[in-house]
Amino acid sequence: MVAYEWVDKASSILNNKIGLDAAGVKQSYQELLTEMSSQLQKAGTLSTAIDNFISKDSGV
Repeated sequence: MVAYEWVDKASSILNNKIGLDAAGVKQSYQELLTEMSSQLQKAGTLSTAIDNFISKDSGV
């Protein structure tokens, strides 16, 4: 399910094992939030939870 892929991707971005600077992490995370927002319908029954996640984190 795509929602689990997004959570995994968020974890990878925030763990920052590739060593991005703070601006790079912020940009990568914002890109993920944008992807999640534009593809929210793919989250199925988890779309409400994802929408709440996007709304809380959109001010990153």
